[in-house]
Amino acid sequence: MSPNQARLCASFAAARALQNRGLGVADFQPTALNDTDTLNLARRIDVTTDDNPDPNALTPVAVTVTLRDGRVFEGSQSIVYGNPQKPMTRDAHLAKFRSNWHTGGLPAGNADRLIAMTDAIESVPEMRSLVDLMVR
Repeated sequence: MSPNQARLCASFAAARALQNRGLGVADFQPTALNDTDTLNLARRIDVTTDDNPDPNALTPVAVTVTLRDGRVFEGSQSIVYGNPQKPMTRDAHLAKFRSNWHTGGLPAGNADRLIAMTDAIESVPEMRSLVDLMVR
């Protein structure tokens, strides 16, 4: 499956999220896309749709996990994490940024320099200096 297909495949995304307690860019790289444990778990995940007329709606979402031993765990979200009504913390935002930066193969040291410059954007004399940090 291609990375784009995997991003739209709820059973694959759910399997990766269950295995890793989250989902990130690395979960759609070739190693993850071909991981046997993930693919086997994804085959055991059933996705059902509700009566929401918008097929692109992210919420509401409800999840039920039934373990092999019969235990059942349920949860639901009406607002996804990262939505302006439920914003990420700065630490979580920066961790996600650094993870994406690393996955993109950009110079490691430049990530923190870009963060510092962005935090002080009013005093950056030339915007080109921001762009220069984002080039391999």
